[in-house]
Amino acid sequence: MIKMIATDIDGTLANSESKLNPRTRDRLIEAQKQGIKLVIASGRPAFSMQRYVDELEMAKYGGLIVSFNGAQINDCSTGETLYQKTISLDETRQVIEHVQNYDVIPTVTIGKYMYVNKDNVNRIYMKSLGMDIVDYEVVTGDLVQKVVDDLPESITQPVNKILVAGVPSYLQEHYKELSAPFSDLNAVFTADHYYEFNRKNVDKATALEYILPKLGYSKDDLVAFGDGQNDMTMLQYASTGVAMENANDEVKNIADQVTLTNDKDGIAEFLDNNL
Repeated sequence: MIKMIATDIDGTLANSESKLNPRTRDRLIEAQKQGIKLVIASGRPAFSMQRYVDELEMAKYGGLIVSFNGAQINDCSTGETLYQKTISLDETRQVIEHVQNYDVIPTVTIGKYMYVNKDNVNRIYMKSLGMDIVDYEVVTGDLVQKVVDDLPESITQPVNKILVAGVPSYLQEHYKELSAPFSDLNAVFTADHYYEFNRKNVDKATALEYILPKLGYSKDDLVAFGDGQNDMTMLQYASTGVAMENANDEVKNIADQVTLTNDKDGIAEFLDNNL
């Protein structure tokens, strides 16, 4: 019996325009009314998940958000941070300094502010996104861009995540070099144009494994939806892991089931057939 739903946002919960389709929104609200706990688990910063929390009425029903690929958990009703794992300040600076030797753009988000070096603003236009790659992260994440002269020196506290953006073909060619010096960190693709660093052993499954028993749930109560590499641990952890039709083959191969695409209300379709 499904007692908890965990879902990724981009490519899963949200459609290709980063919006909620009415059918998916209404089905998840109805599930919460039936007593099912809703968790949104994303690589996004917590701040940029808030509009989905509001639209899905998650504060009313006691939902949770798992942000930064599993580095932080917040209670939607109280805003309380229930769990947090950060990269040390020294290592954050080391990662940024290293990746700046490559043709990529490192960014760090703290609160609602996304920090980026001034030399990286308007540098990589992505035809597939229809805009500059930095602007895309700001717009889709509801963030405020904070342009700085020296990104490593501008960061003065431990961070949940370091995002590295770049042209997909270039990232595929160089991602091993980007992460090679940092075996004590976790690095994963969250989209073909994003390669992201977290603290070691930070992922969505680990965050869920921490919080579920504290709330009286087990993984047997959980169905999880996702489409990307950073969703794989969550899909494998859940009693039922559901990949979207738009997911890559690597994700589909480890999933228990495959549903329709995010644009065709794959979450709602699965729930209609299984609740």
